[in-house]
Amino acid sequence: MAMLNVKTYPDERSHPNRLFGQPTKVLHDFEADIKAAKENGESSGFVVLVSRLHDILVLFDRLYEEAAMWKRLGKLGRKKGKENQKKHPHPAVFAEGRSIERRVCGIGLPDPIFAAFRANMSPSAWAKGEFEWIVDPEELLGDSIDQMCEIRQDAYQDNNAKPADVGKKQAAYLGCYQVMLLKLARMGKLESA
Repeated sequence: MAMLNVKTYPDERSHPNRLFGQPTKVLHDFEADIKAAKENGESSGFVVLVSRLHDILVLFDRLYEEAAMWKRLGKLGRKKGKENQKKHPHPAVFAEGRSIERRVCGIGLPDPIFAAFRANMSPSAWAKGEFEWIVDPEELLGDSIDQMCEIRQDAYQDNNAKPADVGKKQAAYLGCYQVMLLKLARMGKLESA
């Protein structure tokens, strides 16, 4: 939820890359958000997000599935062949019972892609304390996954093949966010705050 909190990360100038691997920071932000909302009589970003937690988790699951199946993934976060079957004999199971016969991508790799979906959250709904997607996330995921995976791949290679480092790099978050903005702009769906 913290990665989609547009109260904290409202646009392309700020990204949740500083949250990766920092559960204490996420908890601190949660507490500060709740406290500020009470003091200022406004909506808490986390309370707004909780109302759609199921949708958020399904989106994250779908993103992991698509990223794991990406055609250029190669050695990025998964292994092939008998070695993989010995170490990981069970398929990776996703939402609605879908599964693939391989490991999913490494921790940190999907985070910049997931955080980019902030661009698809309606600013006008958020201003009223509500959470709404501008476009069905499934449609955007299908249209943008290749470009965002390429950005992630570049960040992975630039960081000496360390998946966790991708989750910390602002450039990967910015690139994925810009892909999402461009897709929405081409659809004529961008909203102003």
